[in-house]
Amino acid sequence: MPKIVYGFRCRAVALGLFSMLLGAAAVRAASATPATVAEANAAFESFRVAWEHKDLAAATAVFAPEAVVYDPVGPGVFATPEAIKGWTAGSFHDLDGITITDTDMKTHVSGQVAWTTMHFVFKATVQGKPLVDEGNLSLVWIKQADGAYKLAVFHASPPPPPPPPPPAAEKK
Repeated sequence: MPKIVYGFRCRAVALGLFSMLLGAAAVRAASATPATVAEANAAFESFRVAWEHKDLAAATAVFAPEAVVYDPVGPGVFATPEAIKGWTAGSFHDLDGITITDTDMKTHVSGQVAWTTMHFVFKATVQGKPLVDEGNLSLVWIKQADGAYKLAVFHASPPPPPPPPPPAAEKK
């Protein structure tokens, strides 16, 4: 599966969009009680289970209406509920045996906003052939007035390339 490497300009646009989404979602969630790490982690676990069971309704219901998804597989950016549903449905159609594991998961909260970062390993089969994809995942959750957590930002990226080998020592 092809990987997309986003340049500086795309990162600047993404940061601007992220700021706008975060502000809009925070205003809408202003009457909610503060987010907690445990609740945000439980929201992610529900999202993971929905993907592993290919539950389209549960997997897409977690996204806020103004959410944006950045996926390293083209076309890569999904910024409407219809596009996010299409991305999810297409993935479910093409993939079987989905498992998602994470390492180094960290969740932080401030008010109604929680953000989670982690390294992930995504495994599935595509037409009977194994697929293993790994990278980094950043999620921004907004706790709603009803207590539900909605994803405002889902950003998956491939791991950075390994550093180049050190230069060979010169012989004297």
